[in-house]
Amino acid sequence: MSFAWFILQIYFPDGLTASDIMPRLLKKDVVVAGGLHASIKDKYFRIGYVFYYLLVGSVLYAERRDT
Repeated sequence: MSFAWFILQIYFPDGLTASDIMPRLLKKDVVVAGGLHASIKDKYFRIGYVFYYLLVGSVLYAERRDT
């Protein structure tokens, strides 16, 4: 079994900014990061996550583990 790291980037809905959403996520213990690309950095945020997987033939078995 191996594990993989992924980063998901989510764009804010029109009319909302990081200051509208990110403090609410932090209150729920969700750690996120702001955007990296200078021209659009205020339009999205990033969430990183890890999961364990096992590849058997062409079938991928994935499992989330809370640590």
